[in-house]
Amino acid sequence: MELTHPTPDDLGPGGRELFEGVTQHFELGAHELAQLHQAARIRDRLDRIQAELEAASFVSRNRHGETVAHPLIAEARASSLAMTTILKSLKIPQGDEDAPPRRGGNKIHVIRRA
Repeated sequence: MELTHPTPDDLGPGGRELFEGVTQHFELGAHELAQLHQAARIRDRLDRIQAELEAASFVSRNRHGETVAHPLIAEARASSLAMTTILKSLKIPQGDEDAPPRRGGNKIHVIRRA
């Protein structure tokens, strides 16, 4: 299916996948595209955090010499929550394409495949 909106140039592979996966199936307004773009940028940040954590220890020492969780773990948690919140605000149906969004308000229009 043809993309209905151009993919922003500043997205990495994960963000591009998210952006294109949504815009291929749903028609979004300008403000929704801005939200999706932000969620896709967060997805890229999470991918970079994951790569960094794979090469690092899950614990580190703070300035007092105490063993603490790696700071990127908290950043990953916060970024994941932010991305989830943004995506939920778009009210994209999950699963069955014919299922309506869970909540009222602005509705995303499903693009039907021929």
